[in-house]
Amino acid sequence: MKEISIESKLITYGLKEVQNALEIGAVDNLILSEKLDKNIINTLGEIAESMGTKITIISSNTEEGEMLSETFGGITAFLRRRLN
Repeated sequence: MKEISIESKLITYGLKEVQNALEIGAVDNLILSEKLDKNIINTLGEIAESMGTKITIISSNTEEGEMLSETFGGITAFLRRRLN
């Protein structure tokens, strides 16, 4: 997994923030934890597919998957461009 740097402003996390970024086509790669509710995965996945966004689902059996789940609520996105 790429090193996550919030300072770069090319990443966002959390359900509301990521969904908003997806809806405006700003997400390059959507990264989800497999621990998430299937409805959330499906909803975000459908938006991502319609915007041509790459989707990565990370296993919770890995160190990266645990960090994603514990630190970022299981939802992050690498952005194509900075958000305002």
